[in-house]
Amino acid sequence: MENIQEDKEIFFGVLSIFLMFFVMIPIYMGLNVFQKNLEGLFYAQMSQPLQQMIFADIQARPEKPPLNLEAKSAFSLEIYKYGKEKVLFRKDIDKVLPIASLTKLMTGLIVVENTPQNDYDFSRAVTVSPQGASRDDVPVYGNLKEGDSFTVKKLLNIMMLYSSNDAAFTLSEVIGKDNFVLKMNQQAKMLGLKNTLFINPTGLDPEDQNQLSNHSSANELIMLTKYILNNYPALLDLSLQEGPYPTQNGLSDLAAPSGFKFVGGKTGYTDTAGGCMLTVMKDSSENLFLNVILGTDSPNMRVQEMQKMINWEASL
Repeated sequence: MENIQEDKEIFFGVLSIFLMFFVMIPIYMGLNVFQKNLEGLFYAQMSQPLQQMIFADIQARPEKPPLNLEAKSAFSLEIYKYGKEKVLFRKDIDKVLPIASLTKLMTGLIVVENTPQNDYDFSRAVTVSPQGASRDDVPVYGNLKEGDSFTVKKLLNIMMLYSSNDAAFTLSEVIGKDNFVLKMNQQAKMLGLKNTLFINPTGLDPEDQNQLSNHSSANELIMLTKYILNNYPALLDLSLQEGPYPTQNGLSDLAAPSGFKFVGGKTGYTDTAGGCMLTVMKDSSENLFLNVILGTDSPNMRVQEMQKMINWEASL
């Protein structure tokens, strides 16, 4: 009897385990599925606002506006207050092109670099020669007369403000025109301007049409401008001074956006080069913006395209 009782207990114990196994597993699986569904619903509810927020942030971020310039070459470079640089816009920046009176940036640099040697002491008086008085394409105020006498500083001012070819040539004659041009090309080489060449101190097209004009690239003109800014910033200041006559299609025709101011610049035009323009601006955070445009169809268009670039920079 005891054995029978023990067998019954074993039988019912096994049966209980068997029933528990087949009853609890479905319950457990059901709970697991329910838990997963609940978690899925929870995360879906939580992530939906986050996804909406991220999507809304992306949608709210304005796209960078396009900039289309009618010029053969253009370059815009931002230099932050602490020296870091950022290219904002480039168009054929290494294309070698005639640069017209942007040449006078180098002409002015040679003058100020040789000031300590007294060749170009600012108070030195220089008499205008017949050759100096006969340069072409000069503005009324920059049209110098043979025999007139000007200080080096005055000639430099007339050259930078009015782009006077007479003043540029007269300055070169102080040490001899050929020697002056040699120094211009030596300076270009020292600065690493491999695609820059000068044949005269003015930027005028040569009389011999088979001869190359003064030429450079937007990239190398920016390199030259950075050197001037770092060493002789007062040279660019001269281009902003007010003279007795207004300039045409120049820096004074540009409007600086709110928070920006002009530091200086230079214009140029010949039939070969077209309209050329270089500007330097500074924003309220002391960041610099260097802009070059080469090869527009006219002097008026150089101003129009430069204004377009300046406005585009301010919108970034």
